[in-house]
Amino acid sequence: MRRFNGLGVLLALVASGCAAPVEFDEVGAAEGALAPGGEDAASAALSGDEEGGAAGAGGAAWVEARGRGSETGPSIAGKGESCGGFTIGPAPVCAQGLYCSFRFEDVCGWADASGTCAERPASCTEEHATVCGCDGRVYKNACVAAMSGVAVYVEGACEGAAVPGSPAAVRSALAE
Repeated sequence: MRRFNGLGVLLALVASGCAAPVEFDEVGAAEGALAPGGEDAASAALSGDEEGGAAGAGGAAWVEARGRGSETGPSIAGKGESCGGFTIGPAPVCAQGLYCSFRFEDVCGWADASGTCAERPASCTEEHATVCGCDGRVYKNACVAAMSGVAVYVEGACEGAAVPGSPAAVRSALAE
């Protein structure tokens, strides 16, 4: 676990659509990894589960806030509902099994754009059409990125600068 403190990092994470408590598994959350018990890292972080990593971020208060959103935690959005973007209070995050999908022109939600919660595919074709994910990683195709819970930033490999709001961009900003 890596502990982040600082308003700049928090704003970068919120702007990218992440619902990150003060302490979280940076790599696991970015990759849509499963936490103990089978929850994805973001859902585990919101659940207040000690092993999921959110105990320091409000624990029971986060559980209570899950369905309605409040000052202590974001609301949980269902399939087809809005996620990410700048809002008054915490931006909605997608429920378990969903991910926040952005249109190409929305630059992974970086410029105040919200996405739409979409289902993660259970399987993908073998099509090879490389894409750069909003997490700054290269995927075989858009379906494989979606299966990992990541929206597509651009078609092709990730060239040059880090994707705005990605873990790589946050690390780069922290290093400055």
